[in-house]
Amino acid sequence: MTEGDFLRREASGERQWNTVSQKLQGLTIEADKLQAMVNALRRVLSDADKQGLSKDAASRQRLGAELEANERDLKTYRDRIAAYREAIEMGRVQIGFGDQRYADDDEVRTRFRQLFAREVQLAASGQADGDTVAYARTIDSVLAKADAVESRVEGMRRDLEAKVRGGAEELQRQVDAEAENIRVYADRLDTLDQNARLLVGEVAMKNFGLVRDRLKSIVLRADVGIVQQAWETREEQRFRVRDLQRERAREEQNLNDELREVLDDAGGQQ
Repeated sequence: MTEGDFLRREASGERQWNTVSQKLQGLTIEADKLQAMVNALRRVLSDADKQGLSKDAASRQRLGAELEANERDLKTYRDRIAAYREAIEMGRVQIGFGDQRYADDDEVRTRFRQLFAREVQLAASGQADGDTVAYARTIDSVLAKADAVESRVEGMRRDLEAKVRGGAEELQRQVDAEAENIRVYADRLDTLDQNARLLVGEVAMKNFGLVRDRLKSIVLRADVGIVQQAWETREEQRFRVRDLQRERAREEQNLNDELREVLDDAGGQQ
């Protein structure tokens, strides 16, 4: 009837789920221990010769089959534990007003009201002693008013539940719509990703072509430069050789002139 009552009831429900969760955690630990034992036995079986075990091939095969069966059982246990853990989490989320305990209370109150009304009706009809009949007839009007109030409360509750269901359905529709939008957006994003990959590939190919043309131009220019440099060097060497030849011709001419003068002077003296 008070807020503290609801808080205590929620705490009680939380303690119950915690107890179940602790037991489930204990089962998980036991499953881990069994898995460790299976792993150790499988390792011993695989290294039987190193461990000094003298089991024949048939015994080893039988032990291997038993280990595989135990592993399959452990997998089944782990799947069940995971399902129980999910159920526990769902139960924790549902703790509070409107959970199964409140639903059970509603059923008990409805059943009690029906039985009590039937008992008062039977008592008021004269099937009891005088005091009981008088008391039943006295509270009959009070029960009628209580039933009327209960009916109004039930009506209000049904209206609230209908509104809640409507809101939940609307929220579910929105969630479904958003999920569909996410799927559509994912498809569009995948298409854009494919287009982007294609575009990036084309841009990369175009850039590679530009780089190739640029490198080709650089190589051609380098080749032209080398040829031009070689030609300029050749022309410079040719001009130098020609100048040297002219210089040598002048020197030879001068020597010849001097030689003739010497010969002429020698002839005149004779």
